Amino acid sequence: MRLKVYRTRAGFAEAIVAAPNQKAALNAWGSRQNLFAEGLADVVDDVEAVRAATAHPGEVLQRAAGSAGPWTATTPAASIPQPKGRAEPAAAEATRKAPPDRSRLTAAEQRLEVAEAETREALADLDRRRKALEREADDIRKAGAKRSKAAERELQAAHKAYRAAGGK
Repeated sequence: MRLKVYRTRAGFAEAIVAAPNQKAALNAWGSRQNLFAEGLADVVDDVEAVRAATAHPGEVLQRAAGSAGPWTATTPAASIPQPKGRAEPAAAEATRKAPPDRSRLTAAEQRLEVAEAETREALADLDRRRKALEREADDIRKAGAKRSKAAERELQAAHKAYRAAGGK
């Protein structure tokens, strides 16, 4: 089975997973929405990320978003050690509310991060193009100045020849 490495953002973290397809990656991330269709997940081609993810297929690895730090395995909630103490009565546990669904909020945060990154990229591209146009305008001005000087010399020589021939 051939694995691909997929990446998404989760708040301030970046997550990758080596999986056979997008559906398997979404399941590994625990996502109920199609992050790929929304542009919030993609295939990774970064050598370091691919090496780390393929060493642990199916396991979600994370690091701080934008960092070059190492990829580390996420800790599933079930394996987080619970504090020792008195056990809660079963009745109190049964009446406890389920935590609210955060998926919509997480998706909105990810869309905001993507929108801000796209804006930064577009502005940087525009700045690069503006600088290139300024360089091109300078080149045109310099070439124009050379042509003007040559034309002025030619005009002066023509005036001189005209006057020498008896013209006024």
